[in-house]
Amino acid sequence: MLYIVAIFSLNRFFLWHPIEEIMASNKQTTSAERWTYNFYFAGQNAVYFIIEAVWAIYFVHHLSMDPSKVVLVVLVVRLFDAVNDPILGVLMQRVRINKWGKYKFWMNLTAVLVPITTFTMFTIPQDGSMVVKTLYLVITYVAWDISYSMSEIPAFSVATSMTTNEEERTLVLSLTQIGSMLGTVFGVGIMLIWGGDEVSEISWGYVRLVVAIIAVACMIPQAFFVKERHHVVEEQPVSFIDMLKQIPRNGQHLLIMALYASQAFLNAANTFGSFVADGVLMNRYFAEIAAIFTLFGICLLGGYATRIVKKLGKKRFLEYSMLATIGLSIPAFFIPKSFPIVLVAFLGLRIATLVVTSILRPMFTADCIEYGQYKLGIRNEAASYAIQTFFNKTGDAIGHALALWILASVGWIEGVDPQAQSPGTLDALWIWYLILPIIMAAIMYIGPKMGYKITEDKVANWLKENEKHDENRQDAAMDRDNADIRDVTEELVKT
Repeated sequence: MLYIVAIFSLNRFFLWHPIEEIMASNKQTTSAERWTYNFYFAGQNAVYFIIEAVWAIYFVHHLSMDPSKVVLVVLVVRLFDAVNDPILGVLMQRVRINKWGKYKFWMNLTAVLVPITTFTMFTIPQDGSMVVKTLYLVITYVAWDISYSMSEIPAFSVATSMTTNEEERTLVLSLTQIGSMLGTVFGVGIMLIWGGDEVSEISWGYVRLVVAIIAVACMIPQAFFVKERHHVVEEQPVSFIDMLKQIPRNGQHLLIMALYASQAFLNAANTFGSFVADGVLMNRYFAEIAAIFTLFGICLLGGYATRIVKKLGKKRFLEYSMLATIGLSIPAFFIPKSFPIVLVAFLGLRIATLVVTSILRPMFTADCIEYGQYKLGIRNEAASYAIQTFFNKTGDAIGHALALWILASVGWIEGVDPQAQSPGTLDALWIWYLILPIIMAAIMYIGPKMGYKITEDKVANWLKENEKHDENRQDAAMDRDNADIRDVTEELVKT
């Protein structure tokens, strides 16, 4: 309980205090709106974290399913999910339920679907045949994965319609990462309550109920507070094919998102981070300390992102953070492992600077949406955030594969305690652990510096131009409606 209270205190101090100062005027969103938007991501990420933590235990140990079949199903679903995201984003862009808005409809729908599909994942009959279990796994896992993707894309997209104030939009988008981290905290807390070594003995009925309740409690409240205020009036309906064609034409967005696939290097390091903590630093809890530094970075830098971006700009904020990551990594090559506290301090601060990439990612996408509307004439919010999700998931998949390759290449022996691995294996794994985040930081420094041309001044001008263009479209639409009414009235009079 003290752990959760501490997190809320950090969230309040680092996030809401600067909000009150920065947004004393010209606010378009309310405090309740921002809080519930934040918690939507918390519920979403808590579900994702818990499922990632226990799915193998449930399917393999509890249901006694063949591990190779389970891994194959999960892999196929993930590949389908990555390819499916851009198409799903375009579909969401096309469908609009007037009562709820373009994105709120999907958010409200998935606030119910995510808990339901999560609950059903843990209802596979234990006494069923292997064919029944496998079929049930495929159906429930695909349903959960699709509902999760359906929640992720509109949740990011709605931020662009909540406000036309660029500074406020930067703040709202920073909430996505702070809420996600808060969800991870919920997930870690639940896993600590269940217990590490005893997790296989827990009641799965209890798991599905608790996870579903957390999802509902966090994801439902936004339905009553989050508002869509800014929409583009289309001069004529844009076809599904035309929207798909616009995706590759927004070169700035594809460039920055492709660079974000370099997170695969960080994901790989995180995958075997616990092995490094236990085998190299001789204390598995050092991995927990690293997670605390991640939380600290998200809360501090995320809370003050609006101020920093206003002063430096997103691109320079990213560049300075990546230089800090590289600078904090270099001493770790020379600090003796007999000083683990000093090493963990440097590596923890390195992680705190790396999280800037996660904070800025939805902001870059939002800027590219304005760029796309200004240059191409089509506003593609959902498809743009679907592309963001695609590269994010691609980076995750590549990172896991890279981690497995590294473990094999250094001679890691499965089933052997990390501290019992050979010194050569542990030394090689340690070098990889230090190098991989440096590679990501170098890519994220050099890539945007050379090819990403969007600046805050340009975005501010595009926002104004796009808003004027939207107003002209609305006026033109009203004129057409009035002309139609006059024509109908004249026909009635003649009749």
